[in-house]
Amino acid sequence: MTVLSKCYHPIRIKNKRSGEYMFVPCGHCPACAAAKRKAMANRLQIEMDHCISALFITLTYDNNNVPFYKLDNYDALSMSLNRLVDFNFAEAINNANLKTANLDLFLPEIQNPIDGQQNCFAACSKLDIQLFLKRLRNHISYDKLHLLKDVKSSQRSFRYFIAAEYGPKTFRPHYHGILFFSDVRVARAAKECYLSASWQYSSDKNLRAEYVTSGAARYVSKYVNSDTKLPILLQIKPLNTFYLASKNPAIGVFDGCQYRDWE
Repeated sequence: MTVLSKCYHPIRIKNKRSGEYMFVPCGHCPACAAAKRKAMANRLQIEMDHCISALFITLTYDNNNVPFYKLDNYDALSMSLNRLVDFNFAEAINNANLKTANLDLFLPEIQNPIDGQQNCFAACSKLDIQLFLKRLRNHISYDKLHLLKDVKSSQRSFRYFIAAEYGPKTFRPHYHGILFFSDVRVARAAKECYLSASWQYSSDKNLRAEYVTSGAARYVSKYVNSDTKLPILLQIKPLNTFYLASKNPAIGVFDGCQYRDWE
């Protein structure tokens, strides 16, 4: 049975080539969300089957580095207190159809005042993950600790899937992911040294890295869907949960091995 037969709200579209009409999954209902999770779990499992070693990682923030935003209730602008703002907050608010006069009502119930400032809340940061991946690539490539002197440069690459999550009670942002390596020595060097050097937003004790177990793919795949149970303000697109994954080829795609999404 395909996901189309399960989809609650199939969408009728026109095939541009044939001119015929057809139905496709809506991509938003519970059935589509479940299918997306299952497809990603399958892709991650395929990726693990093709790599030599994999690490399951959890990235958290300490109190000094968690991304904070301050909400300005008068002009619907948000100012980051410790990050660069890379999106138009007012436009995001308008796209979400939130009434700007009552934005304070949409704040998370648990707020985090900084230096006595009110209307401050923590949020996920895609840029933090992108910078982390860039630093990790550089550390592994240049290998200043000389841990990989016998590993060819072609074997020092890695692939990744990292997803954001908010804590269920405090809405504190953190991230879960899997890193895939083609050489066990690179995985070991990353686990023991280069991960902590690349994640600069907490101490080593807040960084969790362990070799992948059988349930890791299923666990992280649940984060491919946006979290609809968050406070309304955290559900707008720039602040909601997200995931980043390797491309060219995509996760789970290899020569002669193509994942199937809608089964």
